[in-house]
Amino acid sequence: MIKYLSLILLFTTLNAQTFTYLLPDEYSTFIAEITQMSKNHPITILTSTMNHLSLKKILLKNTTKGYPLTLITSTPKNDPASLIAYKNVELTLYDKRKLEGTSILIDTLYGCQLSTSLDEEILLNTTQIVFCSDEPAFISTMDKEFQTLQKRSHSYLK
Repeated sequence: MIKYLSLILLFTTLNAQTFTYLLPDEYSTFIAEITQMSKNHPITILTSTMNHLSLKKILLKNTTKGYPLTLITSTPKNDPASLIAYKNVELTLYDKRKLEGTSILIDTLYGCQLSTSLDEEILLNTTQIVFCSDEPAFISTMDKEFQTLQKRSHSYLK
């Protein structure tokens, strides 16, 4: 039994994949992948600002099923301020330094990093490479960084 478990672990580690998306050309593929991966899983998003209607709908659909959404942002206007009204949404503010870019962590399954905020207009009009991975080491590192930032931030609703 232990032999099989070690083989499965080895195969899972070797089978980890890294995905890159060139935006705006592969924008719809990127959003579809985030939608697919986020179904029925908790999501943590670190972003400077967020103004993305289609992603907001996906996130709200997930929270109504009972899966938590954690937003760490430096600017609580637009979507973060409107999402706080829903159950299973936690909004924390990080105001020690200015945040740049976006990181998305979907449970312990998938992580993405973008060089800009989650603003639909910016994502559709700015050329950038989005880096996503399901590699366990990458996700573990992201999770540790998110926990550190969450400790240094404070809740939007005190």
